[in-house]
Amino acid sequence: MSWTEGNNAVRMALFDGTSWTEARTIHQSETLFVNWADFPSVVGLSDGTLAAHWLELNGPGSYQYDVKIAFSFDEGLNWTTPIIPHDDRSKRELSVVI
Repeated sequence: MSWTEGNNAVRMALFDGTSWTEARTIHQSETLFVNWADFPSVVGLSDGTLAAHWLELNGPGSYQYDVKIAFSFDEGLNWTTPIIPHDDRSKRELSVVI
């Protein structure tokens, strides 16, 4: 299970069928982008690796952000340095005019 605490921490816990682990911090930042539709998640891969993603602001606009991904190979105790899985490093916001 994953969740955000405040608007600055991505957290997770594992369930072993009987009980939950203590909460573990995946990433903490004052620039997380979280709303009702865009929220962090964590998924277990077939080899036991955990992959987490979240959105992080990359500019001064309210909707200027990048997707970031990190991996854990020890059940969420430690996480890799986050990567941005795309080459577009622009600081832009999508606007729709109707």
